[in-house]
Amino acid sequence: MWIKNPSVCIKITDVIKHRFISSLLCLLIAAPLSAQAQNAAPATPETNSINLAWAIKQTLLKNPTLSEYPYHFRAREADVIQADIGPQLLLDVVVDNSLGTGEKRRLDDAETTILFSQQIELGDKRQRRISLARASVNRLQADYEIVRLDTLAETTRRYYEVLRLQALQTWNSRRISKERDALDVIERRAKAGAVGQADVSKMRLQSERSIARQTVQAGELSNARLALSSMWNAQSEFDTVLGDLTTMPALPDAEQITASVNETPEFIRLRMQQQEALANLNLQTANSDPNVTIKAGVQHFQATNDVGLAFGFSMPLQVENPNRGRLAVARAELDLAMAREGFGLEQLRLSLLKILDTLDYQAQHADNLQRKLLPIANTLLSDIQHGYERGRYGVLQLVDAQNELFNVEREMIETQILIYSYLLEMERITGDSMITPLNTAGTGAQ
Repeated sequence: MWIKNPSVCIKITDVIKHRFISSLLCLLIAAPLSAQAQNAAPATPETNSINLAWAIKQTLLKNPTLSEYPYHFRAREADVIQADIGPQLLLDVVVDNSLGTGEKRRLDDAETTILFSQQIELGDKRQRRISLARASVNRLQADYEIVRLDTLAETTRRYYEVLRLQALQTWNSRRISKERDALDVIERRAKAGAVGQADVSKMRLQSERSIARQTVQAGELSNARLALSSMWNAQSEFDTVLGDLTTMPALPDAEQITASVNETPEFIRLRMQQQEALANLNLQTANSDPNVTIKAGVQHFQATNDVGLAFGFSMPLQVENPNRGRLAVARAELDLAMAREGFGLEQLRLSLLKILDTLDYQAQHADNLQRKLLPIANTLLSDIQHGYERGRYGVLQLVDAQNELFNVEREMIETQILIYSYLLEMERITGDSMITPLNTAGTGAQ
């Protein structure tokens, strides 16, 4: 099967084709986006919003790093062409017994020999050169898939960061609204003489801090949008990204993860590196065999005007292998590639299990925040507000109850983003989708 790139046609192994040709984009697009987000149009003056699918598409089309690879592929394909070129036919013309001294001053006794020489490669050198060049193409293809996964994962990570900051802005806006409501209550009680002016100042300070935080978050959000759009080498022409963090995805199980280790993109790259090292060893082994040069031609004797055939052959007399150094290097590189494959498999498995373990307790933490801590914090604030209006609690207790609720809400946002980030890292390593599309709409945690 041949895969067409913009400027080159690349032949890759079936295992790489199976892993990457059509599934990668779908895997990363299946992120925490709502149905509304999935159907959203690209940024326009009317919508001024984008979804993850559009961001991924722009990255694939315009990312500077990915745009370099067609040129790399063209260079590697040129290596395959060069490897197929064997020794060229040589023409030798030799004139003897002429332009000397005495009777040899003239060309009367000249002997002219015209020889054609052809070196014959032994040890199947040409085919092994081609095999090495093709192994290099396959290794480059595996490298490209790693870079492509890393690049798309980075785009998704930056998309999540914009989504996180949008959620924090929404959270902070709710905080400002609640603090202003509380400030109105305190000001009314202060006018009635029920509380002192210090209570008003305390809540006003709290509210102004939240307003100042909103300004900082707006700057951070602007930087995050620019960082996202830089993945497709453009300025940000959108205001919002679409997505919802409130619904947690189902987590993969350990059996699913363990089964996928042998087919991860990184492990495939290690295999391709080993195959390239083996192809190089085979070539260096073939280069240890001497080549034979065959010569044939005609010889003309000027003195008698006679013509005769001339032929012969030549080959080096190898007392010891002249390629033994390169052969030793090739063996060492193959041993290293095999060792890396063995170590790499276990490292990948442990890394995935570590991520899975982290996801497990973070998901439990998110569940506790949603089902236990958030209701308690809401109840606490409601009780304190009612008690404050009746004079049973002071403003410090009211501010503390507000902060407890706000802190739980923010921790919910951060935990949700953390879970999606770990799932994204697992997708990057395995090349498999770990996130199912969400069915809810929105841009912030509730």
